[in-house]
Amino acid sequence: MNDAMKNQARSHLILLLILLIPFLLGAQSVREDSLLHILPRQKTDSLRIITLNELFKISYSNDPISARAYATQGLKLARQTGQRELISRMCNNLGVLESEGGNYKESLRYHKEALSIREADKDSANITGSLLNMGNVYYKLGDYERAIQNYMVCTKLYSARRDTAGFLWSVGNIGTIYNEQGKFTEALKVYLHVLNFQEKIDDRINLAGMEFNVGNVYLQMEMFEDAVGFMNRALKNYQKENDLFGLIDVLQSLGEIRREMKEPEEARAFFEKALSIADSVSDQYGQATCSMSLSSLAADEGDYEKALRLLNQALHGYQNMGRKKGEAEALCHIGWVLLAQGKFQKSLSPLKRSLILAKELKTIGLERDNYELLAEAEDSLGN
Repeated sequence: MNDAMKNQARSHLILLLILLIPFLLGAQSVREDSLLHILPRQKTDSLRIITLNELFKISYSNDPISARAYATQGLKLARQTGQRELISRMCNNLGVLESEGGNYKESLRYHKEALSIREADKDSANITGSLLNMGNVYYKLGDYERAIQNYMVCTKLYSARRDTAGFLWSVGNIGTIYNEQGKFTEALKVYLHVLNFQEKIDDRINLAGMEFNVGNVYLQMEMFEDAVGFMNRALKNYQKENDLFGLIDVLQSLGEIRREMKEPEEARAFFEKALSIADSVSDQYGQATCSMSLSSLAADEGDYEKALRLLNQALHGYQNMGRKKGEAEALCHIGWVLLAQGKFQKSLSPLKRSLILAKELKTIGLERDNYELLAEAEDSLGN
């Protein structure tokens, strides 16, 4: 199987959510129904907004529809009362949620509004959070230069405040850029460094994401035993937190490992489970990556028409989200399948489009795959 038919799972960026308000509700394990009981009894708008913020955080990873409703209600109330700091909080939350759902323009709009308020109010602690989250959106849009610029600013700001956790978030996200560019050795070095510190400071919130990232790099380096070990660690932690977005990614990656190990039925079970969860939370990116993975299985089995159907679903999903990296990968895969069918002329268009995007994104591995496949197509046409 050509390297072009290997799927890269998304690396986990650190998404900075609003921190808990300790004087209000205590631990985040407070049940959602208890908060809903408290909400109408809060005596001030500020307390109602903060309660909605807590409801958002509890429901964010496992019930994004409810999370959106809580954040939208909180933002509306904050605007009505003119509470700028709370407006920025809710904009931040909606920005993170829109980013997870693949709505990147909306995400940037919310984050820019939050940043504008925080800069005007000289809210230095939360300015860094906005810059980090905006960097994450730029990363997802394939604008790695702007993403790294944001992350570098964040590392300086966090370092100046001696905020170890924040510094690690920023450095870890730079590692994710390396990963996307195919610089796996550099990415692994960064991830393991961050993971080591996260374990030392007991950063349980972000530990699973970094375990996933390490496993993902090992997968791409074809070190499957190490990949499975870290993926299983991440899986246990995501299950503990009932983090559905995290579960989608881990299950999809475990499926990729099984596919590489020539265990198609086990791979299919992982992919279909991941897709089921992605459908349940309307995770466009998860749906697209699972379609890509299932298309690879179909191609392995010689069912090229099914593979193309799934690839076109993934392609449309990536295009709708503005995910250039995913679009480039889907086009490359489409070109490969057309080559496998002997449709050499038809393969040229998607491969050339993929190559243009790969050059723009500076993804060396994908560029190489496209050049190799284009050469194969052109040689076949020449014959």
